[in-house]
Amino acid sequence: MLVLILENGHTAAEKTMRAAGHIQQLLDGRQLLQTTLEDELEAIVAAATGRPVRTMLSATRLDPDLSAEIFLLEDGGGAPEDSQGLSHAVDAAVARSHELGEETQAVQAEARQARKRTENRRADKR
Repeated sequence: MLVLILENGHTAAEKTMRAAGHIQQLLDGRQLLQTTLEDELEAIVAAATGRPVRTMLSATRLDPDLSAEIFLLEDGGGAPEDSQGLSHAVDAAVARSHELGEETQAVQAEARQARKRTENRRADKR
């Protein structure tokens, strides 16, 4: 098993959502991101550890700001050739997760703006 605990890992956009009281949307966005990235993250961990990943679990706590990624590995296989390989893979996965989280927030903001423009057009026609 590989367990990663990420402290203070929420993006600026997520912190803004939390401050505005959009807790459920923040958690839903995190869950969507984890589901979207699951195959990619499992492949990174499998390559770094030399062992296939059976499954992945993810959890987020807002107070304190903690996230956990748990990878259950298959039996067998060897350790990575260098221990820094796993560290670099984890860093890359975390960076990619943050990038996609920010992209998700931007897409959600664009969708809200589009809905507002549509509502305004409807109101103008009345």
